[in-house]
Amino acid sequence: MRSLTRTKAAALLCLALLPVPAAAGPGVPAGALAAAVPEIEPEVSPPTRPNPVPDQGRKGGKAWSHEACKVIYPDKAFDFRNRMFSFQPVYGKKSIDWTDKDYADLAALVAACSGVTFGEGEPFNAKPWPGMINVARSRILPVAEVARVVAVRAARMQPDAIRLPACDEFLQFKVDTYQVSDTSAALFGQSFLAMGMADLDRAVSYTNLCLAYLPEHAQIAGGWRKEVARDLLYRIMDRALIVQKRRQEWEAQPRYDTDLVLERDGVVLPTTMLSPDAREMIARFNRSSALRRPFSPEAIGQLLRMAEDVMRDDRSALDKLYAVAVKNRCQQEIFRKQ
Repeated sequence: MRSLTRTKAAALLCLALLPVPAAAGPGVPAGALAAAVPEIEPEVSPPTRPNPVPDQGRKGGKAWSHEACKVIYPDKAFDFRNRMFSFQPVYGKKSIDWTDKDYADLAALVAACSGVTFGEGEPFNAKPWPGMINVARSRILPVAEVARVVAVRAARMQPDAIRLPACDEFLQFKVDTYQVSDTSAALFGQSFLAMGMADLDRAVSYTNLCLAYLPEHAQIAGGWRKEVARDLLYRIMDRALIVQKRRQEWEAQPRYDTDLVLERDGVVLPTTMLSPDAREMIARFNRSSALRRPFSPEAIGQLLRMAEDVMRDDRSALDKLYAVAVKNRCQQEIFRKQ
């Protein structure tokens, strides 16, 4: 399954990295820095600024207002870098949404505000800022550019009933092997078991798109090793593809209205997801049930032994759930015969 997933991932990743016209990228949201430095959002006409303070508001022939410096005055360059690396909103805009122009505008504002004071405060020290801005830009801008491509690709998917989470939400994915469950419902709004087949395909494709930048994102923001984050995404895709395969196998089987089919949280639990022993138990039960007559003593005895074996092995919660259902039905048959 891993090789199938990685092959599919490689093919989809090639599509994900095709160039996208610049105009297709998302617009720049307004924020504190955008308000103070109108160049970050060029389509908005610059607001009227107060008169600049002499020798404190001119850089390359452009006048900056003394008030604009209030945005960065209380900040420290090192703290700015750390907030950028944590992908928090910085000056009203998430760092992953910053463009090259945003970094240039901030650098220009920092230079223009060098030595500015407010009240009794110390003069603004611009010296450490260029280095921190360059570090943030060199690490985050490549990730941000790929993230914008992924966002454009994701917008074209148009899922039927699921949502496509932010890529960094995948880092919270968990699988409970015993319960045969996972946190896909929290991510996509529906579990892999509940999704339609088309949405399952979209979930796999979107997870694969996130491979293009999430490992680097996770390393910068959370100190993840890139290979660990990459393997997590592969496990998510593996999980979705396994569920899809088991559901397809179950739907391809002949079924009757007398078959034993259980649900959990309103979602059908395909018997193809059970262990081999549990599947054999269900097949034996369904054959007896299809006769539409009371179970024979031999059938009851055999089914009770099989159910006890499955419960004792306790390979998964699904196995036990079906074994308990078989045992209860056999006990009902016994009481019916008395």
